[in-house]
Amino acid sequence: MGARGEQTRWRARREPDVLTVGSESTVVNRALDEQPTMTTETAELDSTAVGLAFAYFLTGVVVLLGIVARLGGGERWRGLLGDVYRGYDTSLRGLLAGGVRAFLHGLAGGYAIAWLYNRFRR
Repeated sequence: MGARGEQTRWRARREPDVLTVGSESTVVNRALDEQPTMTTETAELDSTAVGLAFAYFLTGVVVLLGIVARLGGGERWRGLLGDVYRGYDTSLRGLLAGGVRAFLHGLAGGYAIAWLYNRFRR
């Protein structure tokens, strides 16, 4: 029933069914007298967006672990990250140096992963 009491009419034409799981979409076209046909497509990733997501995440983790180490926990993580990111320690300057390097590593790594995904999906 519509807003004023009139009945809503349905279209006789059938739209294709779309099944989306993750980044893959499956389109099922059905005619009234034919068997269903299916095609599968994968989405292309935006390399810059994936790179920035990795960069922000890795920066947050590195800074958070530095703060935890500053409060007395996670000494092993501080040592490991100090080996990976030159200048990294629990001081404010060390956290900033590690955060900047983590951002650059995350940006490059995320961009490379998305770029490789897009190249191999073809």
